[in-house]
Amino acid sequence: MAEAPAGGRPIVADTLARHPLLAALFPSLEPLVLSRAELRPRRPFAGRLFRLLRELAAASPAATLNLVMPIRWLAAGEAPEAAWVGDHVNLEVRGPLTGRWPAGVPRTFPVLAGVYHPPQHQPRLGRGSQGPRVYSGIVVAGVTDVHRLTPFESQAAVAAGCKAVADCLVAPVILAAYYGLPVAACGMVQVAGAQTNEGSP
Repeated sequence: MAEAPAGGRPIVADTLARHPLLAALFPSLEPLVLSRAELRPRRPFAGRLFRLLRELAAASPAATLNLVMPIRWLAAGEAPEAAWVGDHVNLEVRGPLTGRWPAGVPRTFPVLAGVYHPPQHQPRLGRGSQGPRVYSGIVVAGVTDVHRLTPFESQAAVAAGCKAVADCLVAPVILAAYYGLPVAACGMVQVAGAQTNEGSP
């Protein structure tokens, strides 16, 4: 049976399936929960993520991919609890349509300009100190593992002005663009700090 995320049902990383903000962001909508492996398909045009987005695009030309994934906050100061994504920089050496990028071969992508759309509604999450801090329009770097940044990823993300990094964002967004779907992506901050797996930022 088809399980396309029709009607705005969000695709959510399994680590966030019970996040307290989820119901406020998407009230009355049952999330479709995918594992990290499903959000990072290893083979082009295979797996649950491909099937879901293909079904969503076929079911409704006006559909939007609502995506919720964990992010690691890099920017200075107190981290928010969540942030809507406005753009991304792909620091991985692979793509969901091609797999690992061969050295010396031009990289091709679907057109990503304008793929990020603001959420269809701005939920009331509280005010001031009584509500969670939710940012909008941040730039996120796509990395291999948010818990173990390489020195290159950490330095490149900061140089590009990225406020956060994510390892379950790039593939769904590229696939959504391939199928002609806009994306409303919300990152839930799970880790803060730019420490790398070699102990240096």
